[in-house]
Amino acid sequence: MKRLLSIGIVALVCSAGAAGATSSSPTLRVTGVAPVRIVGTGFKARERVTVVVTAGARRLTRFVTTRGGAFVATFDLSLPRCGTGFEATATGAGGDKALYRYTSRDCAQP
Repeated sequence: MKRLLSIGIVALVCSAGAAGATSSSPTLRVTGVAPVRIVGTGFKARERVTVVVTAGARRLTRFVTTRGGAFVATFDLSLPRCGTGFEATATGAGGDKALYRYTSRDCAQP
């Protein structure tokens, strides 16, 4: 009986650990360009994340994610429509990393 109870407790602990783990990898989405707004998801809960945007100039900020492992970062810069791109990276304290890279198309000259 004690052995059966021990097996049940081990199974319960293992399933609880698996339910708390995140299975998705971190991702970034750009939801605005003037100002630049970046949404990050898939990070660990309450994780410290460093976000860097490079678009001519390099801007850096740090956040602590929500319980769901998400954040929203807003940068006070505007992105030109033509001829240039930008890159955003988010790195969690645990080493998780997400990258968003955009290369804009060349605009026709008048």
